[in-house]
Amino acid sequence: MEKPLLALSLAILAASLIGFLACNKESAASPSTTTGNNIPPELTVTASLQGRVIDENGTPVQGATVTSGTATTTTDINGAFTFNNISLSSRFGYVKVTKTGYFAGSRSIITNGGEVNYVSIQLTPRQAGGTFSAATGGKVAIQLGDSASFPAASIVNATTNTAYTGTVHLYAIYLDPTDSLLYKYMPGDLRGTGSDGKETALQSFGMMGVELQDDAGNKLQIASGQKATLTFAIPASLQASAPATMALWYFNDSTGRWIQQGTASRQGNSYVGQVTHFSYWNCDAPIATINFKVKLKDQYGNPLAFTWLQFSSAVYGTRGAYTDVNGFAQGLLPKGQELVLKAMTECGGLLGGINAGPALSDLDLGSITVTTTSAAELILKGTVANCSNNLVDSGYVNVLVDGLNHRAAVTKGAFMLPVNRCYATTVPVKLTAVDLANQTTGSTVTISALSDTVRTGQLSACN
Repeated sequence: MEKPLLALSLAILAASLIGFLACNKESAASPSTTTGNNIPPELTVTASLQGRVIDENGTPVQGATVTSGTATTTTDINGAFTFNNISLSSRFGYVKVTKTGYFAGSRSIITNGGEVNYVSIQLTPRQAGGTFSAATGGKVAIQLGDSASFPAASIVNATTNTAYTGTVHLYAIYLDPTDSLLYKYMPGDLRGTGSDGKETALQSFGMMGVELQDDAGNKLQIASGQKATLTFAIPASLQASAPATMALWYFNDSTGRWIQQGTASRQGNSYVGQVTHFSYWNCDAPIATINFKVKLKDQYGNPLAFTWLQFSSAVYGTRGAYTDVNGFAQGLLPKGQELVLKAMTECGGLLGGINAGPALSDLDLGSITVTTTSAAELILKGTVANCSNNLVDSGYVNVLVDGLNHRAAVTKGAFMLPVNRCYATTVPVKLTAVDLANQTTGSTVTISALSDTVRTGQLSACN
């Protein structure tokens, strides 16, 4: 069924939509206990992946190195990248981004096999957090209430495993688990593998990343048999629900998932725990979830691609998923609590929202129609003809703009595609028409556009 996004009634949603099952203190303290999640099996699928890399100001990052499995590419002037038909995990499709001067960025997704999936990754500047002597050990503050402490003679060269006694340079980043934009810059996503080997969604009570280097920039690590102590300040809004004991999870930057390892104890309004190596570390409680899927389209019937579906809970914060090139999105949502659902453009603009929940079982939201309007909106209009110069009755036009591919449906010879652009500059737009009835594809046509309505004229789908 089709529903205008802003017109969905709360009564309908209360019977069918999503929510969270609040984790009690016992479940938070024993995260390896099953949460009863219905998790589909992990498979290897073939899919395409495109995305955009931005910096902390939202500016596209050009020349960043992007890897996924054995595939590697670099971002273009728009910060965009594309992988075509690569192997990805169905549960943890993973892409990693590196750029000099920044912490590595990454994203994990539930992959839609055979389709073009989408990610957006925000890089965070890599800044020195402090130094200490490896010979004597020391404590470095990361931000107010967060710190890392090291015993004497506990550091080795990460490559050679030889003891290091010089000055240790610590680079660190604190990630606020209550930040509604956490999904933009946190590694992976809020899913992991517990000590029972099962996938679970996570609620974070504190997160930090730590890297160690010597004077020459060589990577350092903690020596075997040694431990560093991490202190995580519990955000004020989470202190009332924070249990006495919390599981620690580290981020595996090869597989794109959080792995449970060790525990932290609450001391006042902080969690304190010991770790044996460094990457990102997270204080997390597992949460019960449901699976959701949904398809978005615009008011003209086109799939609404690259749209962030944000689900927010007063208790569990924000999570969600991007739609793919066909407007399809899927993911895990916490179970049993009311949420607010917002549809956001790729550049952060609000398209609409509704109150949602609660529901206790997996959910197919069907097809939702979203009316797109934006001051930076570009609307492309045109017609498509086949090899007999007759109007195409069924087809589509692939549109490449700002480094990202969009798809406009062709019905009775005509198409109309709104694109919410993030940048107010004139851009080349590449259009390729496809006739589905005759299985033909035309040559790519390039035009220049800025915003407002641009008429492309008649495109040919004849090859």
